[in-house]
Amino acid sequence: MAKRTYRTTYRNRRPSRRSPQKGSPWNRKTARWILLLLLLLTASIFFTGPNSVFKLYMLYQEREQLRKEKEALLKENRQLKETIKKLESDLEYIEKVAREKYNLKKKNEEIYLVKPE
Repeated sequence: MAKRTYRTTYRNRRPSRRSPQKGSPWNRKTARWILLLLLLLTASIFFTGPNSVFKLYMLYQEREQLRKEKEALLKENRQLKETIKKLESDLEYIEKVAREKYNLKKKNEEIYLVKPE
């Protein structure tokens, strides 16, 4: 019985499972070290520098604080505008403010100051 020989073409050829030759610069150990160094470099850039995660988080917190401060100032501004409107038109409110804030009195009126004990 004669031995059969099969002709293999490029498509039928299986890839070699052998590791690269020892003299090759891209063996697995070197590739792992390069990958590790790239990951460390990426992580260091991600956590340090002008656009780091920590800096972005601090900027986010500062933005939220400024947003809250802005809302408080807008609320105070609305209240002050309301007070100005009352002071310009409401005589009773003007009298109330004059009595409470500036200790003014009407004619024929006595004021008694009570000191808390």
